[in-house]
Amino acid sequence: MLLSPVMGATIGSLVATYFTFLPCFLFIFLGAPYIEKFRDNVKLSTALSGITAAVVGVVLNLAVWFGMQVMFVSKGEINWFGAAVGLASFIALQWTRLGIISLILLSGALAWPGILSSEVLNRGSRCRISKPRSLKWNRP
Repeated sequence: MLLSPVMGATIGSLVATYFTFLPCFLFIFLGAPYIEKFRDNVKLSTALSGITAAVVGVVLNLAVWFGMQVMFVSKGEINWFGAAVGLASFIALQWTRLGIISLILLSGALAWPGILSSEVLNRGSRCRISKPRSLKWNRP
């Protein structure tokens, strides 16, 4: 089955978004009423504070990892466009009244010319969906 790169990326992003946020919202909507009942329980509040700190650490780790993937495309090569967009986004969020949704929409609008004129789309290449290869672990 052949897909264009844009269609494959769109389907992949929708599936990733669905499976990333659905469990979180289920935990929040189903568990929030019970957590409110136990707010005064010191032991449970302490445990939840630890969980909150762990979640903040995971989010920070993901932010750093994604930032490194965007900033350093290959060894020794810096993505200056990504750095400029990141800096402009930081400035827009910190020192202007631009909201996060507006920033995402603006970033998407700025990305479309690059996507439409990219070498991948102009070559007419296709992305083939295949079974994933098995992982082989190298033992030390």
